[in-house]
Amino acid sequence: FRFHVELPTRPNQIVPGDKTSLIDAIVEPRFGFIIFLFATMLSITTGHFQLAIHRWLASGGDDNKHLQTIDNQRVPLRKNAIAGLWGQIGIGLLLVAGLVCLCVGISIQSVRFEIFGSLGWGLTQMGQNEPQQYSVISMAESIRNASPDPNGLATWLILGLFVGTAIIVPLMLMVVLMVLWIVPLKYKEQKILYIMSEVLNAWSAIEV
Repeated sequence: FRFHVELPTRPNQIVPGDKTSLIDAIVEPRFGFIIFLFATMLSITTGHFQLAIHRWLASGGDDNKHLQTIDNQRVPLRKNAIAGLWGQIGIGLLLVAGLVCLCVGISIQSVRFEIFGSLGWGLTQMGQNEPQQYSVISMAESIRNASPDPNGLATWLILGLFVGTAIIVPLMLMVVLMVLWIVPLKYKEQKILYIMSEVLNAWSAIEV
């Protein structure tokens, strides 16, 4: 959202390179915004703990006692699904397609900033109204350049959360779901991956 404009010194005579005055509008993260981020993370984390406590109580305080009656044979989750062979293959293909689409989606330009109106007309006359286009990846790369303090703690926090929740976590979620569906695992291992996918899904914020 950084807005940078160089204005000619002589408005009635635009000379290339003669731009000494400028307008530089920035969005500076302050205390309230950082507290909002922490509050959001605390809310999600609290949800994980509440769900874990609920499951522990629902199992009578011993979450592993029922494992004694389950065969330790390794089977893929798809074998336990209520789906025929083609259904199992179809879901597997959808997971692969989802991962491919996610990789393509974060790489292509999906956001465009363009200024219209009288301000846009004036900037066009000065040759400074080029539309800014970003992909999710290039948006992450531009965060530090848009900050008044590129090396500040708040800037790195925003960058880390953006990259983590919009790129890394969604990719990890798709990989974990694919492993859970395809790879033969014991029940306990399946349960661990299921909970992991649940956590990753909660922190995946690419749609946001």
